[in-house]
Amino acid sequence: MKIIKIITTMLTMILIIVALQAENRITLYHGGFGLVNESINIPIHKGPHSFHYTDIPSSLDANSVILKPSDHDLFTIQTQSYVNITDTWFEFLNRHSDIIELIMNDGSIIKGNLFYNDRTFLGLRDKDNNRKFFIRLNEIRNITAHSITEYFRTKPLLSWDIIGHEEGTHPASLTYLCTGFNWEGIYKAVWKNNELILDVMANISNHTGKDYHNYQLVLVAGEPKRIGVSTQQHRDVKLMASSAIERESSDFDTQAFDEYHVFTYSKPVDIINQRAKQIRLYPTKSTTPEVYYEYQTGSDAVFTKIKIQNKQQMGLGIALPKGIIHVYRDDNTNVGLTFVGEDIVSQIPVKEEWVISPGKTFDVVGKTDAKSVRRPSRNITERDMEVNIKNRSDDLKNIEIIHNLSSTWTIIESSHEFLVRDASTIVFKQVLNAQQESTFLWTERIEH
Repeated sequence: MKIIKIITTMLTMILIIVALQAENRITLYHGGFGLVNESINIPIHKGPHSFHYTDIPSSLDANSVILKPSDHDLFTIQTQSYVNITDTWFEFLNRHSDIIELIMNDGSIIKGNLFYNDRTFLGLRDKDNNRKFFIRLNEIRNITAHSITEYFRTKPLLSWDIIGHEEGTHPASLTYLCTGFNWEGIYKAVWKNNELILDVMANISNHTGKDYHNYQLVLVAGEPKRIGVSTQQHRDVKLMASSAIERESSDFDTQAFDEYHVFTYSKPVDIINQRAKQIRLYPTKSTTPEVYYEYQTGSDAVFTKIKIQNKQQMGLGIALPKGIIHVYRDDNTNVGLTFVGEDIVSQIPVKEEWVISPGKTFDVVGKTDAKSVRRPSRNITERDMEVNIKNRSDDLKNIEIIHNLSSTWTIIESSHEFLVRDASTIVFKQVLNAQQESTFLWTERIEH
């Protein structure tokens, strides 16, 4: 009985392993590409022959293709070819037509053997008297081709020369890289009172030229290096919301893998060409951010900053992929949500700080003046600087003034304390009450 149990367990494990190997799977990376693993059936004949496969994307990387039989004894691959040529109508006529019939714009008909063909003219030879005609394409209403000998090529083609060892149709795994995929994080944040409610979605788009039905989905946060491949991202022309968007749960399993972070979706998905879908990465999160307002000296704008600590004790502590965050404000009014702005999100590991800059604020105004400029010597410049900040709102505001310096600098005197952020940046911090303004004065010396 015990032996039967062990054998049953082993067979179950083998079946699971085989199922995992045979499943169709797409792994998407940042940078506009993906890795496709799919199971296909190959008709095998004994001896040398060819196998052609056309169910592939137009953006396939031919050098990445791997065809692997389920059993190495079934067949041996001799050569592998990729043809990324699809026919235009005139290429098709050149290859496969003997006699063509032209119906002209005036209703007349011309017949003959095609001997010349470009994007401007067709050349026909009359088979009876051997006369030659050159006809402009814009004078032709319709073309009828006779003696078509081959098919019209509409898709790229993979082809293998193989030696079959066992007759029959056998499964094999096909693996390849292709561009045209893209995925990024989509963050929808609602700012209510002092709380930020955050939904994190994965936005997945397909511009490969192929539909993928019932595939397992793996998302990798990270960008492996690729040689000679553009990482330009595709923007979506049509957005299809996924039914997987729920408020309290997520069907993604997340784990670290080497220097990347991997999100594995538990359900098969359809990834349709020229469409996008959003799938929830995490359950809804809530955190208490630090909000302040940043003024860069010399500019005329003050920007809202929302600082978030990506820590578990702050309600987060999750790996956040790069993407875009949309920020809304809920002021507990009948108006509903107000759009505050959006920002780009870089990859945010756990325990890291995250600062969102959704846009300019209206009620805080900043102005910079260089009151006096002196040259005590040829290599030294001194400036008396003045920055005025006004809070025209009815709320308290935390202000940060950022000032950049060049070369070797010294602050000779200052009306307010400041922090040295780095070798060329100082920061003034000030809390402004409602309807309050403050003026910052300092003298800086620059050695050239």
